[in-house]
Amino acid sequence: NNMIYYVSVNGSDKGDGSKTTPFRTINRAARVAVAGDTVRVFGGTYREWVDPKNGGTSDHNRIVYEAVEGECPIIKGSEIVTDWEQIDGTVWKKVLPNQMFGDWNPFALEVEGDWLVEPATDYRVHLGDVYINGVSMFEAKSMEDLYDNTRRITCCQNSWRVADELILHPELTVYKWYAVVGEDTTTIFCNFQEYDPNNELIEINVRPCCFYPKAIGINYITLRGFEIAQAA
Repeated sequence: NNMIYYVSVNGSDKGDGSKTTPFRTINRAARVAVAGDTVRVFGGTYREWVDPKNGGTSDHNRIVYEAVEGECPIIKGSEIVTDWEQIDGTVWKKVLPNQMFGDWNPFALEVEGDWLVEPATDYRVHLGDVYINGVSMFEAKSMEDLYDNTRRITCCQNSWRVADELILHPELTVYKWYAVVGEDTTTIFCNFQEYDPNNELIEINVRPCCFYPKAIGINYITLRGFEIAQAA
């Protein structure tokens, strides 16, 4: 019999995945779901990298991951960061243990790939990002740049870019972050302008993926009804 598993932010991974005792994580369902099964996810935010263990066997025998009807589940590659320390005017900092990132720290890794053009400026951007109330901030090229409140007018000054990409909201370019990665800690400095970060939702991305099998050959999976955001 094809199984239907349920996942809820109020569930438990010690449950059986039924509608009355749903799993807590999508990953728990992704360990047990096999071809023909369906995983239905209730609304809420799931901060995890879903790594499906199994795939379907054909186009007609898939594993389906879907939102419960009328619900809006979100899978995020980020974590919330609280208790920011104000250091100078609108600039705040947060020191994070590198264990938070495991063996993959996006704030230490530069964006790279064969699709990138040669840098036009003297710095490269990193895979990390900081979000204030769900909106991505801009990476500063230096501490000095972090304090500079001049807007970037038309064109993205980040060095590694596909083209001279127009900035959709130049007024937001004054919201900047800069990270210093040490052996044991990563310190993130942010110019939050008029915002007190301890009164807002501040997130940083920590995971490279939100839904992606680590093993190759995992096929015939349908994913529908999710918002997927903030992977590094």
